[in-house]
Amino acid sequence: MLTLGEAAKVSSVTKSAISKAIKNGRMSAVKDEQGRYQIDPAELYRVFPVNTGNSQIAVEGVRQETIAETGGLQATVEHLRELLAEIKDERDDLRRRLDREAEERREAQTRLTALLTHQPAPKADPSPTLPEPLPTPAAFLGASVRFWVSLALVATSVAAWFLWEQQH
Repeated sequence: MLTLGEAAKVSSVTKSAISKAIKNGRMSAVKDEQGRYQIDPAELYRVFPVNTGNSQIAVEGVRQETIAETGGLQATVEHLRELLAEIKDERDDLRRRLDREAEERREAQTRLTALLTHQPAPKADPSPTLPEPLPTPAAFLGASVRFWVSLALVATSVAAWFLWEQQH
């Protein structure tokens, strides 16, 4: 930042011309604690372009410094790009590892569930099976045929005896 006097020396413009440009709004400047104008050199050169030999040397020096800074910044940007590429590679590797671990966890959980529920592992080549036949009525009721036949004979005998008693 330049004071009003420094700006006048650098630009070969009078202090009153610079002050008038600030008051008219053609150029921006801020006041410091003492009430003095602080002028940005870029703003000064925007309003009052440099056209003297002395100022041209100063501007050329600023350009050289800018070029040197730009070269350093370009090297920094290139270094940051390399770091970013490394970080992306590490991120991709971590994603692959996490996906693989998640798949292994799912498989282990499936195996554990099969063990806990006594489910056999699915066969690789399941062959079609016939449906199981329906149980016979005797098997369904949990008794043998001989028992049911015996029960029917006893019931018939009791009914016959009951009828014979009523007729005699």
